[in-house]
Amino acid sequence: MATTESLQPNDSGCIGNFKETLVKLEKALKLLQEEDFVKEDDITFLKSFFSNPGFKTLCDINDKVAYSQSFDQPEGSATDAIHDLRAHTPCSDKTEAELMDLLQKPFLESILSVHDQVRKRAYETQLPAFDPHFHPQTRSARKGNGADVRTVGLHKSSNEPLGVTLKLLNNKLVIARILHGGLIHRQGLLQVGDRIVEVNGEMVDSMSPADLQAMLKHSSGSVVIRVEPGFKETAGLTDIFMKAHFDYDPRGDKLIPSQEAGLSFKKGDILRVLNQDDSFWWQAIKYGENQVAGLIPSRMLEERRKAFNSADGRITVGCVGKKKPKRKVMYSSHHCGEFESYDMVLYEPVMMVEDFQYKVLVLIGAPNIGRRSLKTRLLAEYPDRYCDVNAHTTRDIQNDEDQGNFYFVSENEMRQDIMLHKFIEFGKHKEHLYGIKAESIQSAIDSSKICVLDVHPQALKHLRTSQFCPLVVFIKASSPDSVRRLHRSARVDKQGGFSGLDERDFELCYQESCRIENLYSHYFDASIVNENIDVAYEELCAALRLYSYGKRWVPSNWIM
Repeated sequence: MATTESLQPNDSGCIGNFKETLVKLEKALKLLQEEDFVKEDDITFLKSFFSNPGFKTLCDINDKVAYSQSFDQPEGSATDAIHDLRAHTPCSDKTEAELMDLLQKPFLESILSVHDQVRKRAYETQLPAFDPHFHPQTRSARKGNGADVRTVGLHKSSNEPLGVTLKLLNNKLVIARILHGGLIHRQGLLQVGDRIVEVNGEMVDSMSPADLQAMLKHSSGSVVIRVEPGFKETAGLTDIFMKAHFDYDPRGDKLIPSQEAGLSFKKGDILRVLNQDDSFWWQAIKYGENQVAGLIPSRMLEERRKAFNSADGRITVGCVGKKKPKRKVMYSSHHCGEFESYDMVLYEPVMMVEDFQYKVLVLIGAPNIGRRSLKTRLLAEYPDRYCDVNAHTTRDIQNDEDQGNFYFVSENEMRQDIMLHKFIEFGKHKEHLYGIKAESIQSAIDSSKICVLDVHPQALKHLRTSQFCPLVVFIKASSPDSVRRLHRSARVDKQGGFSGLDERDFELCYQESCRIENLYSHYFDASIVNENIDVAYEELCAALRLYSYGKRWVPSNWIM
């Protein structure tokens, strides 16, 4: 039978020149292959283990540590020197007194104590002693499904999370997921699917996942975990950025595997999604924050949850096995919510772009909130930068009417183009059809100007594409009183279009504004409360300047 030379550790516990030892081990493996009692799978496993780059890196570290610890330890310490100075006779000089006062500070003594430990290399982690009664019979008794139990040691402080979640699988406690950036992930010795057998010598078979999670959390110092390897392969990191379009707090989530492992976020936050292996729980961190990854509900889980939690009993998002309803009528303000409720956006993939140039400016808001007045004023002040787009209509041209404001077409022609989906939006007014074609918007863009639209919110999902790259500004009504103030100031200033409104109209305008914000806010880049047309216009211009330069998060499909 093949034999190898014994590996003798030095006084520090390190094996000198591990690289040479590794070469001897690899030669011994070749000889062992010829023995009858050796399994081929074991040889294959050892070969792959010894050739692993991570293992070779550890060998290099071992050699360097063994080399550094071969030198004699220094004598004396900075702490002793401090104590000697404190025993000095009382100071007569002001400078000496100031120095002695500084030497009395606890923080200085702590720093010098750490210095002495590093200088003497007295900082190795001491794991609990190995069980002297452990023998092959005990080891065999702890086998499960043919997998050997292996020991993993780590060092942690109290209440420091390990960054894992656990679950029961066939009445066994197994690792359900490993959170990116956590202690276990950084160490890299445990894998998803590993079964936990013991923690610090205590069998954990009778514990629940929550109890074991709490036990591991409150453990401190050296922690020894014995596991049965699960050998479950994972897909690795995803690493994409998502813009959240809803608020989430794991403390109120009864479905999350561990509330402690959850990540809370607000609507509009940018999340860096690192792992999507689990169909229901993704791992993510907030953009710009250096933290351990937390669990967030996946798109599928949140869609199902919102479907079942719908206030009026209707399914408000797409689900597996459900088809979106089809309507053949042209949409109106009253019906558009029925369409849009089936297109709820929860997460939106985004990318950061430097000095992104939008092509279309879209003003969204309720009727009588002043969108058209803002648009007219912007076009008049900046004719070289912004332009309007002509609508198509089936009505007849009127006497002395400027034909440059509309494209006059027959009803049959317009209906045919509607069926071919050539219109971004269309509607009916006084028995005549009106609409804006996509090619009309593209013609305005081709003129190197930014096209300004005040369309219905339903058109947003057709405009938010790489073809148009819109900047969407919501003109908001904060209350019925704000609409009333806007109406009065506009009537006095003759900035038009508000005559004839009453209290009922103010209330309807506010309600429609709230409804639009509730259904379409995930499309908005900026919001402006319009109580005074002059103030709102200045805020609009400021928003346009802000979004013209610098970095901006945009939908990924606009770039890719």
